[in-house]
Amino acid sequence: MGGQGPFAAVWEGDQMGVFPSREQARAAEALAQLMSAISERCFAAGWLDGLEETLWSALKSGPRRWGRDEITQGDLDQLTELSDGCGGWILYELPGGARFVSIADWERLLQQHPEGIAFANAKAYFRTVDDAGDSEGAFQLGLLLEQGGDLADAEAAYVRSDERGNANGAFALGRLLERRGDDAGAQAAYCRAKERRRKHE
Repeated sequence: MGGQGPFAAVWEGDQMGVFPSREQARAAEALAQLMSAISERCFAAGWLDGLEETLWSALKSGPRRWGRDEITQGDLDQLTELSDGCGGWILYELPGGARFVSIADWERLLQQHPEGIAFANAKAYFRTVDDAGDSEGAFQLGLLLEQGGDLADAEAAYVRSDERGNANGAFALGRLLERRGDDAGAQAAYCRAKERRRKHE
């Protein structure tokens, strides 16, 4: 059946790409399903953040305990076979979902984003949502920036979220202000957060 392409690979409604043969498309779908199954088994999550990088690292270093279960040699053998069969790896991005990438592109992404591809993708997504004026997008961006150690930009994102009326943004802003010794500003932010949460009870 090979050579009768192109064939699209679809996994749980996500369009992952177009392949020159049906066999490659099926291997890509099976690879996505296996990666998700390992995530579900180990963390009860259909696609844990950073799954792609964790499994790729395990391919290089061997089986490991992960969450409530383990990544076994059998898992790694299947991942290798399916990756070889489709010629690439599966990346999950917000908001698009699962996407096939070639091995060359995957290794390039790893080099470009030493902080983690999932982390970089999430930041880019929530920055776009924040730019559109969404209060929750600004809050989520702030969390990621704070996690990455960029406290000044995190505070700015929390300020935008707070100004848009988000209780979580106000509370996170208060926490950062308290951390740097601005007790008055922190208490005011905490009060705004408490009042907004009370209104939604």
